[in-house]
This record gives sequence, C-alpha cells and structure tokens, in this order.
Amino acid sequence: MKNYDSKYALIKNNIKESLKIFFKSILISSLFFFNTSNSFSATVTANRTDSLTAFTSTNVISNAVNVACISFGICLPASNRSNTINSGVTYTINSITSNLSYSRNFSGAGTLRLDGTARVNFTGGNSLSGTLRLNGPDVLFSGSGQASSLGAVRITNSGSNLMLNRHDVFGNHTSSSPSITFTAGGTLTNGTNFFNHIGAVTLVNGATITTDGNHSSGGTAIAGMNLDGDITLGNNATANFNSTNSGNYGLGTGVNTVNRNFTIGSNSTLNVNGALVNGQAVTCPNHNTASITK
Repeated sequence: MKNYDSKYALIKNNIKESLKIFFKSILISSLFFFNTSNSFSATVTANRTDSLTAFTSTNVISNAVNVACISFGICLPASNRSNTINSGVTYTINSITSNLSYSRNFSGAGTLRLDGTARVNFTGGNSLSGTLRLNGPDVLFSGSGQASSLGAVRITNSGSNLMLNRHDVFGNHTSSSPSITFTAGGTLTNGTNFFNHIGAVTLVNGATITTDGNHSSGGTAIAGMNLDGDITLGNNATANFNSTNSGNYGLGTGVNTVNRNFTIGSNSTLNVNGALVNGQAVTCPNHNTASITK
C-alpha cells in the first residue's frame, strides 16, 4: 500500500509540473504573439532609488517598478518597459557601472536621476516632461532616441557627458527646448553634422559644450547646435563653447526670440571657439536675423 501511495504521489507531482510548463508556454506565446508591443508600464509615485542590477533584473517578482511580472514568475526586464515618474518625485538609478541601452519610454513630470560611471544609451522615444539629471554617467541619445518634451537637463557631475548623436533629440526647430544647467563642470556634445537645439544655459567652471560640423537643408548650411535661450556664466569661472569641423552655433530657432543675452560673472571667461550665426527660422532653410547682448 505504501509503495502504491508513493508511486501515485510521484505521478501526481509529474502531472502537476507538466501542466505548469504547459501553461507557461501558452502564456509566453500569448505574450509575444498577441501582445507584441510588450507595452507594460509602472508608475513611480514616491522618491525611489534602484541599483542598475535591480532595474534591469529579470527575476524580481515583487518589485513592480523594476519589472512587469505576468504570472508563474515570468517577468519583463525594465529595459523593455515604460516607466512614469510623477511630478515632484525623483527616481534614481544608481550603481551604473556597466553600459545600459534603454529602448522604452520614460514619461511624467518628475526627475530621472542617473548615478554611476558608465553609459546609458536611450534608443527610443521619451515623453518625460520633467528633468533629466546626470550625476556621473554619460547619456547618449542615438537611433530613435528622443526627449522632445523634456523640460530641463541638470549635469551635476564633472564626469558626465550628454551626447546628442542624432537630429532633433529635443524636437524639431519649431518646438521648445530644455534648459541646460551645469553645476559641477561636465560636457554636452552635439554629434557630427546633427541639428539640435537647447534652451537657456547656465554654466559653471569647467563646463564645456561642443558641436561637430553643421547640418544641411536644401543645400543650405544650418548651424549644428542652436541656442534658444540666454547664456549665463557664474563668477570666478571659465567655460567653453567648442567647435570641431567648423561647427557653428545658431542664435535662436523657429519662433524663439533671436536676441541672445550673454551674462558673464566677475573674474570669469567664456571661450567661444565656434562661429555665432543666425539661427534656423520656421521655414527651412531660411534663417532668423540674430543679435547678441553682453
């Protein structure tokens, strides 16, 4: 009788495990064949910090921000998901010591803070309307990577480099552009022959903006980097607008005011090593007539 019971229990357990595997396979199939967008989302409603390992984990079941867990412990990594950061909330991803490529959407009016030493490559569209804060890592926008609704960028670490490696990272020439604030040095780099524009810029000692080459529209050269706001440099500081491959800086784009105010603090030097030219008008490839006030 005991031998019969043990065999029965073993058969029952095998059937149970087989059914689990069967239903898992059905779930996975439905996930990829009936919901190919994988558009699962999570909302950050309070200040929160996750390590890069936790953020990209595929086996965390209880953390709804890090992963979307469907059933049976099947979870989608955060790099394949969308995340909303509520207004007034800071979501920090720290310990970024290995490169991360992120293709999904960050949205909301909160702050996304990135801490670490490696690179985060945004390759998809982002609708974050709040602030992107770089506190150590490099951030690259490439491929389809955009942040056309972004309100502000804060570079708070001298080791950070914001790299714009495609056209219109912050939207086209008729859209608004984010303010850029440096608080501890750092770099913003516009890639080779790409058209991009930024809002008001606040510089500190050691801050550097570089543009590489110019864009062409209808055979007419257009400045690669365009300044839609005023430029401010604090006291006792040296900062730089650099240029490679004869890259120009356009003063204003679209319907933005084209008089640029340059405010330089006491005992400070702003080195402008590229030409300042008229910015892109609403109709390409026309140019606005620009002016400078110092």
